[in-house]
Amino acid sequence: MNTGRDYVDNAGNADVMDGLKSTIGAVSATAGNIKKAAGGVEGAAGFVTRILASKAVAIANINITPAQILARSTGQILNPNMELLFNGPSLRTFRFQFKFVPRGPKEAEEIRNIIRTFKYHMAPKVDGQTFLKTPDIFELRYRQGGQPHSFLHKFKQCFLSSVNVNYTGEGNYTTYEDGTPVSMIMDLTFQELEPIYNTDYIPYTGPYAPGQDPATPGGVGY
Repeated sequence: MNTGRDYVDNAGNADVMDGLKSTIGAVSATAGNIKKAAGGVEGAAGFVTRILASKAVAIANINITPAQILARSTGQILNPNMELLFNGPSLRTFRFQFKFVPRGPKEAEEIRNIIRTFKYHMAPKVDGQTFLKTPDIFELRYRQGGQPHSFLHKFKQCFLSSVNVNYTGEGNYTTYEDGTPVSMIMDLTFQELEPIYNTDYIPYTGPYAPGQDPATPGGVGY
């Protein structure tokens, strides 16, 4: 004689079995799709079997993937058929490093002002209590005498993303009597505001360096 509790238990077991059947059906369909995608090549059927095996051990809370089973058993992996896809342009980053070795109080003061100036122009500007203004923009140039360099690359407008100063330039912390480090290394990191496009490589029409052929685009471009 079945009691009400037996009926509930049997109904629960039926639900579990239906769920397992649905899961197995979905796994089998997925495995079939993988096998079909593999074009029937040798080893595809074995990989399908390993998919089912990984799903089975997952019921026991054992985390192992079909790829891991394949790699351990045969020393092989599926060809991922990787392909580089274009997702959009990127912004270039430039890093410059300068070493300062002051030889007296005057040079020490100039170095202090240089470091402070870069930090000031990197910081956002306060506009009242509600808004902030963007930091200053930098225009970088390689110079050849008084003219743009005839070969090196050019820059678009940049912002200064970081200023890092190493006050132990020689590996040891050593200072003069007034506390000025005897050697410092300053790292500046700039990032361009706009990406580079093919339209940026039109022939150069600006001022040319001495001896530069006007028919040649300015340097190597960006």
